[in-house]
Amino acid sequence: MKARLLGILAGLGLLCVAAPAWAQADLTIQSFNCPGGNTVCFRVHANTSTASVTLNGDVIATGGYKVAYTFAHTGSQVVANVSNSDVPIAGSTAAGLSGVLYQRVPTAGSVIGVAIASSAALTSGTAAHAEVTILPSSGSARRTGLTAVIGAGLTNTQYAIATQARGLDLFTSSEAVGCQLNTSTTIAPGTAQLTCTIIIVY
Repeated sequence: MKARLLGILAGLGLLCVAAPAWAQADLTIQSFNCPGGNTVCFRVHANTSTASVTLNGDVIATGGYKVAYTFAHTGSQVVANVSNSDVPIAGSTAAGLSGVLYQRVPTAGSVIGVAIASSAALTSGTAAHAEVTILPSSGSARRTGLTAVIGAGLTNTQYAIATQARGLDLFTSSEAVGCQLNTSTTIAPGTAQLTCTIIIVY
């Protein structure tokens, strides 16, 4: 009886010393499976003035991380009859300077959207569109064809956005993204200011 008891205690000691293989792996602590076709299956209900979430370590986001870069039209006013005109990064322009034209990306990803905005609604006979470009580490920029358009007579006269699925227009960590503007030969009001925002996902 004593020998059997010692054997049991020894076995317990081994369990305490050597964790099983599954316990040594990188485990999922808690996961949630949505029933049926539901896309929301976990919510936190708390006082919004006191609730907070703290995350330590790497965060895995299957949907990717979305980042927006904003570019501002050169000068203080819209320019008519421009074709594939590079727009500098917002805040990088100054008197006598053209500004920074491309935003270097920190890692590989793809373009998923572009938006154009005007400080005033465009009126008769006018149109403007913004297109995403990708600048390689060497050579000239390539146009993506992803454009957002505003103009008189269109559904959108002041704000517009165009989106696409991820993975269509890819870039690498050695490349940069930019925006080009195109405007019609006549555009009003001439005091309007245009901005372009590019949405990317990593």
